[in-house]
Amino acid sequence: MKVIISTCKKYERVCELVVNSLNEARLPLSIVTIAENTVIDFHDVENIRIENDNGWSFNMIKYLSEIDPDEPFLLWMDDLAIVNAPNATMLSLVEEYFKIEKIDALSVYMPAAYRVPEAFNNGYAPITSALSNKYPFSCMCTLTTARFMLKVLDKNESPWEFEHNMAGKLKSIGG
Repeated sequence: MKVIISTCKKYERVCELVVNSLNEARLPLSIVTIAENTVIDFHDVENIRIENDNGWSFNMIKYLSEIDPDEPFLLWMDDLAIVNAPNATMLSLVEEYFKIEKIDALSVYMPAAYRVPEAFNNGYAPITSALSNKYPFSCMCTLTTARFMLKVLDKNESPWEFEHNMAGKLKSIGG
């Protein structure tokens, strides 16, 4: 499974720690970092460097437009390091369930104690049905697709603005 991290010069060293934590977890992950061309290349990852950096969402749109629109990937932030590796089998099962059910986005970020009851209560419905949540989408470790992300990304948003604006976007695309 692909992990996509869009970063910048300011977070370069933090992102390096995050990439190292993902590599050390020994999960079946293919890590991609997207950043302006002044950011260092990280080891054991696909480094996409952009000549004219226009921000987080612009860089995401540019990259996501060039990949398989329906292949699931983990959207990851440049400041989320893994402390304890999750179970690789469970990660594979979650990815398979995501594909079978054609889910828009599925947060696999903690706290699971909150996420699991929410999933039961809404019948494992796609994220567009979780509109009562003020922040129905997190950029921290969310399984999604390029097709879905390209529907909701605005080229001028930071990741924090993107999360903040998601409830309204989800309502407009079919919630």
